[in-house]
Formats: sequence, structure tokens, C-alpha cells
Amino acid sequence: MLTVTNAWSQFQILHPGSIWRYSSGGQPPSDWNQENFIESGWPTAYTQMGYGDGDENTVLYPGPPLGNYTTYYFRRKVFIPDTSVYPGGYQISVKRDDGIVFYVNSLEVYRNNITSINPMYAETAYSFCLDDGDSWINFYIPSSMLHNGYNTFAAEVHQNETIGGDLTFDCGIIGLNNTIPINIRGPYLQSCTENSTVVKWRTNIASIGRVRYGTVLNTFTDSVDDVSSIYDHEITLDNLLPNTKYYYNVGAPSYPALQDTAQYFFTPPLTGSNYEIDIWVTGDCGTGYSNQLQTANEFSNVVGNKYIDAWLLLGDNAYLNGLDAEYQTNFFDIYKQYRYLQQTCIWPAPGNHDYYTAWNLDSRNTPYFNIFAVPDSAEAGGVVSGTESYYSYNLGNAHFISLDSYGTENSKKMYDTTSLQALWLQQDLSANNQMWTIVYWHHPPYTMGNHNSDTETDLVDVRSKLIVILERYKVDLVLCGHSHQYERSKLMKGHYGLETTFDSLMHHVSQSSGKYDGSVNSCPYYKNSSDSVNTGLVYVVAGNTGKYNNNTSPGWPHNAMYYSNTSNSGSLYLKINNNRLDLQMISQTGSIQDRFTMMKDVNRTYHMMVPISTPANLTASWLGSYYWENTGDTTQSITINFDHDSMVVVHDPVQCVADTFYINTFYTGEQKLEKKSIKIFPNPTDQKFNIKVPIKNEIAQVKLYSLSGSIVYETEVFLEHDNQLIDPGKLASGTYSVQVQIGKNIYCAKLLIE
Repeated sequence: MLTVTNAWSQFQILHPGSIWRYSSGGQPPSDWNQENFIESGWPTAYTQMGYGDGDENTVLYPGPPLGNYTTYYFRRKVFIPDTSVYPGGYQISVKRDDGIVFYVNSLEVYRNNITSINPMYAETAYSFCLDDGDSWINFYIPSSMLHNGYNTFAAEVHQNETIGGDLTFDCGIIGLNNTIPINIRGPYLQSCTENSTVVKWRTNIASIGRVRYGTVLNTFTDSVDDVSSIYDHEITLDNLLPNTKYYYNVGAPSYPALQDTAQYFFTPPLTGSNYEIDIWVTGDCGTGYSNQLQTANEFSNVVGNKYIDAWLLLGDNAYLNGLDAEYQTNFFDIYKQYRYLQQTCIWPAPGNHDYYTAWNLDSRNTPYFNIFAVPDSAEAGGVVSGTESYYSYNLGNAHFISLDSYGTENSKKMYDTTSLQALWLQQDLSANNQMWTIVYWHHPPYTMGNHNSDTETDLVDVRSKLIVILERYKVDLVLCGHSHQYERSKLMKGHYGLETTFDSLMHHVSQSSGKYDGSVNSCPYYKNSSDSVNTGLVYVVAGNTGKYNNNTSPGWPHNAMYYSNTSNSGSLYLKINNNRLDLQMISQTGSIQDRFTMMKDVNRTYHMMVPISTPANLTASWLGSYYWENTGDTTQSITINFDHDSMVVVHDPVQCVADTFYINTFYTGEQKLEKKSIKIFPNPTDQKFNIKVPIKNEIAQVKLYSLSGSIVYETEVFLEHDNQLIDPGKLASGTYSVQVQIGKNIYCAKLLIE
């Protein structure tokens, strides 16, 4: 894959350190960024311009003593005699501190850290730059934006603070004279199913793209091409095998792309299978701040070489306005250095910032919906949504639902129970039969971070109207962003009101922390797949991937949240393996700040009929650590020969989870009866039978077990005679185990009912 570097020798259109005109101290004329603006009154100087850092070529006046100038304006005309020399377009590189809007020939082409569509002089940048303006930011424009002769470049740089602080501006421009397309975005993966994957990428010039792929490195047996010449490529690979590793590259039919060994992916396993699924979850990630990078670094360090199957985005994926250029700078340019962008399927949800360029909330004409391709026709499971705003998909034995908590359909938001989204959600949940169900969206129902779920309408309505739908079905986990802190509940249900109405005794299904780390009251959260009603959900707010702050609301921490953290950025590591779910919050320092475990169908009691002196295999119902009390084994499964009826117990080291096996031994026709056996006659029988035991005048507990270990009949009798008649009623034909317990003595035999 070809790349463009920032070597100064390449800046053949405009070098950093060139002469620009500049102005500040007040609002300039409205046409200041237009081609025909008369700029003769603006002074000239060499970039890098600014103040406060000591690395400026030109130190600008910061403003009056009682406050800095808020905004500085820059212009430069560049003469290009023949633009046909640069068919590949242009790379523009800028330094800015703090926010910038950049224009080419009167048209805005890029912005970073500025909120308003048409910012005025007094508007401050959204936040300060943690890189202090030292980093070069690259963006690209097509060759059609420049013309032969003079071209006008203009920029406005806004300060985040008007007292103290610093300022940075510099710019360089490279003309790309290639006719071979350069990948300037991606590749990245979308809508991955067990049999298909969508590959997307962007090139600097329009071209026909090709994806080559195969199951052996550098041996590509198949390829798929675009149908036309385009900048943004989207190719679907079909007829793939489930749970299989595929190598791939992107390029064009006319030349082979260079293979990167990181460019591979695994197709998901068959739906319903109990393979381990590893997931990265990021909320409010696309800020471009250094802690966004640190968070990704530490997640990578913690998971090591573990393949990550899915990457969930919780909204506000590119700040501030969800612009395409902001996605490029704050998302793709940052995450391209990690293998997850090329290997891991991205499953996004939109946030309010992703909608900021929409002319109304019914509109889907925003970069988010052009950048991401998600399954709107149930291609990956679930029910057809008919829109990319919300959708569902299956991974292994888990069902995921991504919702849109900010956009509208017919002016209705998702929490309106008559909205198309709410109606679809109920249909999808009703049709779902996966073991695990995870739902995620942007606006959290419970938070007292920099957003307040008691006072903000979207949050109040989500809690009071939508949560009851989730509780109607077997949803296990809800993930949200929006608040730039981390907050996590215990297993809970039934709370729809203000924070002060939360009652832990009433609304907590479990009082455990769920951490499962051996600390006091930290056992996992337990649920059963067979439950006909929801037995509680865990809620997580994780809008702290790209930024965090301690600007909390009154009432922090929220009463419903067991753990709340304002001190770290972080991301989530979600692992689902068979009937066990684990979630960790990994901070930007690499520490695991919080964790919890949820298990299903554990703490079980088994009744097993085992032929005497025949090897029997026993398996614990959970994944983790084990101790078998009878044998001292520490494996999940053991094999034992039983010569009498027994009870076997296995538990984890901290005794949170335990299974009990009741073993009922019986003799086959070839085996000799021993002392502790009963005689049954007639056997076979049509229903009634007699039992004979070596003890009289005692009370006996009589139980009949099916071959699956279920008790099908039980009674209590007084053994007055040698032979005791037993009438179990009408039972199906088959083999049963008869167990008679007299005090501590247990007698067993096999019975055949014809």
C-alpha cells in the first residue's frame, strides 16, 4: 500500500515556513476567506506564526493585557502554472493550536475543534490541544479544487482560552503527481457475517478498486472489483467459510497492492455456536487528543496478540461536528496504526455529534452514514430494520443491537414507543433466541457525569420509556457513551425515575459487585437461559475513550451506579465465551479500573444414572477455575468409576459457583448384584412392581429417575413386609433407575417398563 510522508522535500506546492498574510483583533469582513478579497492591508510574516511556545518563526501579538485575541486569520495565494501535473490531488498539512477552519478557493475543506458552522471572531475553540499544536494534521483535496494560476488558501485559528495560553499556525502543501491511487483511508471492515465481509477504503483519485483475498498469506485465489471508478470503495466478499482466517489486500485491477501481514480477518463462527468472542468498545472516541491514543495503546498492551472479533462504537465517533475531515483526522488517522482498523469488524452507533451536519434529525445526509455500512436487511441476523440508523447482528451465541438515540424518523425519537425504531426493537428482541443479548446506543439512562440523566430530556425519556422494553425481554447488558466518565451498575431492574427514587433493596437484583476477584461480596451475576422474564441488566456508561473530565452533576455518583470514575480515559474489553460474559474497563494507564462477570445456567444439580464400575465423565457448568472435592482435581471435566451411589461436588476456588452431581449406580444384566442392592419384580413390568430390601419396619424414600437424571416419581413407604408394592402410575415405556433410601443407606436397581 502506497503512503505519503511528511518529508519537507515533498512540499513542492507550499513549504512550511512560508510567507502568509495575517490579521486579528476583531471580526474581519465577511468575505475575508474569498478568492477576490483585497488583502493588501494585512501584514505578512513567516510561519510558523504564534506565541507562547518558543518555536515560532514569527511571534504574533497575543492581544491586550487583560485578554488574548480570540481568533487569528491567515491567507496565502499560491501560483500553480499547470494543475494537470498533480492528478492525484493535494495533501494539505497544518499545525494548529487550538481550533482551525481551512478554506481553499473560498470553500471550506477542513475543520478541527470548532463547533459553529460559520464561526465568528469571539467563538473559542471547543477545547485546548493536548498536543500543544506540535503535530502535523494531514487532509486531502481532489485535483479539481485547484486551477491553473493563483489559488487562495485561508485559515482561521481560534483560541480555547482568552487569558494566557498560546497560538500555533503553519501549513505545507504537497501536489500528488501519481496516477496510481493512494489509499488515504482504511481499509476497514464492516457488516461481517459468517459468510461475508464488507471492505471499505478511500483513495486520493477516483479509480476502480479491487480486493484480493484467500486463506493463505500472499496467495490470493479470489478477487472482487468495483463496478465503476470512485473515491470511496465498498466491496462485499461473499461465499466465505465460517470461522476462517482470510488474508486480503486492496488496490486496483491494473496493479498488485503490497500485502500487509496485518491485513487479515476471521469470519465469525456459526450463529449460536459457543466460540469465544472478544470485543473492543469505545465511547466518544474521536477527539484527536493524546489520551485517545494512550487508551488505544493500553488496550493493545493488555489484550496482546488476542484477535479482536468486533469493535463497537458508542457514538460521537468524530468531534466536533462529525465532519468527514474530522473522521479522517480524529478517527482513521489515529487508529490506522493499530491492527484493529484492518482486522476487526466495526459496528457503530451514532451520537449527537455525528448528527451536527444534518439539516434536521430526520436527515441521514451526514458523513457517519456514508462512512459506515451496516446491515439494514438482517444480513447478519436479527430482524430487518430498513435503515442504517439502527440494526442488529449475531456473533457466536450473542445478539447485538445498535440503536440511534438522537436521530428521528417522522420526527419521532427511539424512546417514543410508537416510533418505527421502538416497534422494530420489540420485534427484534421477540425474535431473538441467542444466549446473550447486548444493546448499545449513545445517550445513557443513568448518569451523573457531565450529563445529567435527571434533567436532560433525551436521557429522561430513554429511562422512563425505553428501559421497560428491554426489561420485557432477556437483555443482559446495556452500553452507552455521552458522559465523559465511566459509570457501571450492578445487576438491576425496575427503576425508571429520578436518581433519588433508586432503592438498592428494591432495584438491585444482586447485591454483589460482580467483580469475581475474591473480594467480599464479589460473586458473578447469575442468570438462566430458561428464564421467561428478564432477571436484570447491567448498565455501563463509557464515554471516556477520547476524553474524560471531572465536571460531574449534582448527585454524583449516581445512586444506581456501583462504580464511577472521573480520573481516567478508558475503553472496554468485552469477552463472551459460552455461558460466561466478562467486561473490563482498561484505563489509559493500562490498569483495569473495573470489571464484572456474568454467568448463565450455573450452580447446577445433576442426577445421573451410571452403570456400576463404569467410567463416567463429569463436567462443571462454568468456564474458569475448579476444585473437585471428591478427587482434588482442578480441571473442568473429570472421569470417575463409581461402585456405589455417590454425591460429587465441584466449586471454584472462591466458592461462588458450585455444581452437585448425584450419581445413581445400577447393574447391567451382565453385572453381579452386591449387598446394597434391591430386588425388583416383575422386571420388566407393565407398570406396578415390588421391591425387596434387607431391612424391615423402616420408612423408605423411593424415587424413580429417567435416563436423563430427572425424577419422574417419588413416594414414602413403610417397609412392613418383605415385599413392598410400588405403583408409580402411568409412565412411558423405557429404562428407569429405582433408588430406595433408608436412613443413610441407599439401594439402587434398574427397572424396565414395557
